[in-house]
Amino acid sequence: MSGVVLLHDLGAARAGEPWRAAAPGGWTIPDLPGHGTSPAPRHGAYDPMGPVTLARWALGGQGLVVGVGQNAHAALVLGAGGGCDAVAVVDGLWGPWQDPEDAIDDMYAGLRAILADESAIAPAPPSGLDPRAAHGYGVYVSPAFAQRFWGAVSCPVLAVETATSATPPPERAERLAWFGGTATLVELESPDPEAVIHAIATWWQAGLRL
Repeated sequence: MSGVVLLHDLGAARAGEPWRAAAPGGWTIPDLPGHGTSPAPRHGAYDPMGPVTLARWALGGQGLVVGVGQNAHAALVLGAGGGCDAVAVVDGLWGPWQDPEDAIDDMYAGLRAILADESAIAPAPPSGLDPRAAHGYGVYVSPAFAQRFWGAVSCPVLAVETATSATPPPERAERLAWFGGTATLVELESPDPEAVIHAIATWWQAGLRL
């Protein structure tokens, strides 16, 4: 079977551990920088391109990349660039769309929250969750951007939406149609890693048999 790399969510308190406990053998599920056993980046900043680079290196252009939460964006960047055979995103179809004014307000609110968080402006801890990571990437995405970006993802895509997803349920099918290749939606009541990984593994193995 081709390789599988899973990128856990940014700010995940237990990093990749819950996913490693649930995954089949052979899946690569690292603790991303600033999480678990991986040290924080020396420059102290987080953006989706770090996980993209890690997944590209691990897969070597073949296999499945899974992106959870905010790192769904990283997985889709890899898919759009032809760096994998397929992409699975977990709660990764974005939340309700914002107009530019609200997005700007949120950006400044996020900056104020970081400055007000003493642990986020202190030196990063040597291990465990870096408080900076808990504040998110702060990426603004509009419907027009998502349609152009996702339209460039021509490999198969699985979107797993759980009960904790911020994507409005009536909009999920429409958003799925924006992908440039085949796209499948699976909706789960539980966000439990075992249930999510079972859905992904079933879809991935079925695709390998075609």
